[in-house]
Amino acid sequence: MSSRSKLGLAGFILLFVGVFAPIAQVPVIGNIPFFRSGQGEGVGLMGLALVSLGLVLARRYEWLWLTGLGCGGLLLFAFVNVRQAQTWVASELADHPLAGALGVAVRLQWGWAVLGLGVACLLACAAMNRDSAS
Repeated sequence: MSSRSKLGLAGFILLFVGVFAPIAQVPVIGNIPFFRSGQGEGVGLMGLALVSLGLVLARRYEWLWLTGLGCGGLLLFAFVNVRQAQTWVASELADHPLAGALGVAVRLQWGWAVLGLGVACLLACAAMNRDSAS
């Protein structure tokens, strides 16, 4: 297996695992994984990850630009939504007597790093030169 294939496979694995990793923590609710964030991004990201796996197995690396950028776009969209939720919760709790005890209500979690690394691996695989990919 070439290093390019290994990198693409690593991107798929990181995205697959990252979809089920926590991306946010909310008091009382707990950790929220990307797959169950309430929108459709988790399903879309899983679909793009599976397509990426198929492209890697078929050695059609140039198409990973499309799936990698698609995954990155979904991540960016979800990240902006989570940040907006953080801002909204902070503004709603500003005058609440328990605001100090709750601290920042919506906290980002480690799943973002796993997902970001997965996207980076897919894009790096797509960018690799055929000559250096052996």
